[in-house]
Amino acid sequence: NHFLSTLDETDRRSRTTRDSLHQHADSEAPATPPSESEVKSSDIPPFVSSGKRQIRIVPKGIRSFDAHDADFFLKLLPGAVDRDGLPDSVRFWKTQIEEPDAEKTFSVGLIYGPSGCGKSSLVNAGLLPRLSPDITTVFIEATPDSTEARLQRAIRKMCPTLPNDNSLTETIKTLRMGFGPSSEKKILIVIDQFEQWLHTTGNNPDAELVQALRQCDGSRVQCIVMVRDDFWMATTEFMRQLEIRIAEGQNSAAVDLFPERHAIKVLDAFGRAFGSLPDETQELTDDQTAFLSQAVEELSTDDKVICVRLSLFAEIMRGKTWDPETLRKSGGARGVGATFLEETFSASTAAPENRYHQRAARKVLAALLPPSGTNIRGHMRSYEELKSASGYGQDGRDFDELITLLDSDIRLITPTDPDGIDEDELEHDAERPRRQRAHRYFQLTHDYLVPSLRGWLTQKQSETRRGRAELLLAERASVWNTKRENRYLPTLTESIRIRLLTDRQQWTDPQREMIRRADRVHGRNSAGVIAIAAILVVGVWGVRRHFRRQQAQATAALEREARVGQAATLIEGLTGAEISGVRAIVEAIEPYRSLADPMLTEKLRTAPVGSGQRLRLSLALLPVDPSQQDYLVEQLPNLGIREFPFVRDQLPGSPPTVQRLWAVAEDE
Repeated sequence: NHFLSTLDETDRRSRTTRDSLHQHADSEAPATPPSESEVKSSDIPPFVSSGKRQIRIVPKGIRSFDAHDADFFLKLLPGAVDRDGLPDSVRFWKTQIEEPDAEKTFSVGLIYGPSGCGKSSLVNAGLLPRLSPDITTVFIEATPDSTEARLQRAIRKMCPTLPNDNSLTETIKTLRMGFGPSSEKKILIVIDQFEQWLHTTGNNPDAELVQALRQCDGSRVQCIVMVRDDFWMATTEFMRQLEIRIAEGQNSAAVDLFPERHAIKVLDAFGRAFGSLPDETQELTDDQTAFLSQAVEELSTDDKVICVRLSLFAEIMRGKTWDPETLRKSGGARGVGATFLEETFSASTAAPENRYHQRAARKVLAALLPPSGTNIRGHMRSYEELKSASGYGQDGRDFDELITLLDSDIRLITPTDPDGIDEDELEHDAERPRRQRAHRYFQLTHDYLVPSLRGWLTQKQSETRRGRAELLLAERASVWNTKRENRYLPTLTESIRIRLLTDRQQWTDPQREMIRRADRVHGRNSAGVIAIAAILVVGVWGVRRHFRRQQAQATAALEREARVGQAATLIEGLTGAEISGVRAIVEAIEPYRSLADPMLTEKLRTAPVGSGQRLRLSLALLPVDPSQQDYLVEQLPNLGIREFPFVRDQLPGSPPTVQRLWAVAEDE
């Protein structure tokens, strides 16, 4: 109670002193109010006064502000400030973190907001530099698969006396029990880009990180995770696994977006800092004012502006005239990202070195993009991996120029700490410079870049047949690696296009695996198709053969029927013909002999003996039936004067026949 009363008395005296100073300042203030131009130019100057020195605002494009920017950063934040100049967004977390009583603070807190809203800058430049010296901070960026290793390494770097063989859970438990740094200090663990971990591991209640963060008590060890708000459901599940209820204003807070009015002030400050707008002593022209208003209006959504869009826009427009006409030529504020990339690398006005590195830059940026379907930037690549992807091979000078261009000049990529690299091991290494380059890792500067970069790279690739084939390969590999089903493999024609138009040496391991799988599937399918085709060919051939046979049989039947009809007609004509015309009819029957003989035999059987019908039938059968000679010889005496010579001439002239004829004559 005595301590609290002392604090109250001190606070009362401070307020009395401050009120006296305000009254003294008011008594010396000019009676006339400042002009409108003075108020406007003082809304947010491009520099911040700190005592007697002036601290100039230094825009950083799409990179996060850090502790070096702490002096001016608070002036960029929206909202009201307290008597110490702290905005609510900073004061809330500062108060909660510096609270020593575990019952009045949180064990694990949550800072959330959309991609590019300034979560990292808020913590690194606004919060951490203003914490009490009694707070020791461990800051890491999460990765998809090595967050725990990064955290363990950062804690051991902060406190080298901790046992090396402890797990992460045991390490944080040791800190909670008072071992490690001074027992008077609180350990604050800050995990940025937490969606990286959630994206791959978030639904596992037995994950090592979950077990480790359960050791946070709020008094000795405290943790803050920063996450994108589109991972809210995964974040909620993570907090549930920690058995912590999310309570807005107690252990969680959203990062405020910029109202349009505040966004105009910040953009004005950036423009003055870049020299695109006049310094604070001069008023803006009407065109410059219209430019600011129009740009912010185009960048806003529901009257709010995500700050990274503002920073990126200012970075892209630096060096240009800030007026509506320039904005229109750039495609408007929303299209300025694609325009910037095009003008930086491809346009005729681009710097010669940029155009020289254009192809390699596209390959490096493509290698840093995350898989299709996700807009999380955390796709780290090593120096050597990017060098290989660039196509520069052993040409280290060109590649170093490219990295400088992308990192320092354009700021599309940023270095990042890899895991498992012990800096002490490199300290006395004779090949330290080369090893340091080999151990450098890079990633895209911000998630916000991913859609714009992907769109621009796709557009540039789609301009050529080779590029379209590369896009096809990347798209199929991305989908197939997510769901390894044959239906997601490239078709046979697509596989042929990919093999003919892309460089196999540039294929990634997943792409090679997909193509090998596609070859096997297409091989099996082709063999099956060939077998089916062979069966179909044989089947069609058999059907056609059967059809032709049937057709031939039908034709033969029709022909036979016609021949039978012809034979029957001839036989009918034979039985009623004059004896002189019999020879011609018999000769006409010869082509139909196989059909006519049965009919002749049948008619002969029923014809009366001695009749003219039977005589003619016997004559017709005589060429094929020698037994008809006996009947014809017997009938000679009974024949008329015209029939006898004809029948005689038809009989063969062999001796047996002549003897029989003489025998008949003697009998007569």
